[in-house]
Amino acid sequence: MSKISANAKGALLIGILAIVYLIDGRELSFGSAGMPGEGFVPALMGFGLLLCCLLLFLKETIFAGKGGNGGMAEEEEEKDTRRPLLLMVVLLLYPLLLPYLGFMLATIGLLLGCFRIFAFRNWLWSAGAAVVFTLITYVVFEKWLDVLFPKGFWG
Repeated sequence: MSKISANAKGALLIGILAIVYLIDGRELSFGSAGMPGEGFVPALMGFGLLLCCLLLFLKETIFAGKGGNGGMAEEEEEKDTRRPLLLMVVLLLYPLLLPYLGFMLATIGLLLGCFRIFAFRNWLWSAGAAVVFTLITYVVFEKWLDVLFPKGFWG
C-alpha cells in the first residue's frame, strides 16, 4: 500500500467539510432555476466543491502515475510558498476593492491575478479568460437573475 499524498488528504478533509456544509444547508429552500431560494447558490457551491475534491482525490490516488504535475518538479512545487501567499493577498484584496472599483474591474483583477499566480498560459490568455468569465458572470447574475453588483467609482 502506497503512502497517501498531502493533496489527497487535503481533498478528503475538505470533501468531508463540504458534506457537513451540504447537510447543514439542507434546511434552506432550494427553489428552482427560475426562482432560486436562499439555498440555491450554497447547494451549488457545496456540490461543486465536493466534485472538485473527489476529482483531486481520484487524481492523487488512482491516476497518480498517469498525469503530470503541470511541468513543475515536485521539489520545486513544494518549495514554492509564494503562490499560496499571493493567492491569499489577492483574495483578501478583492472584497476590499469591490465597492471602489466595482464588480467588473475588481473581478477581472481577481481572475487575472489568480490565473497569473497559477501560471495559466500567458498574459494575453489570462486577460482574455478573466474578461470572458467576468462578462459571463455579469450577464448571468445581473441581467438574468437581477442581482445587483457594486458599480464602483463610475456608477
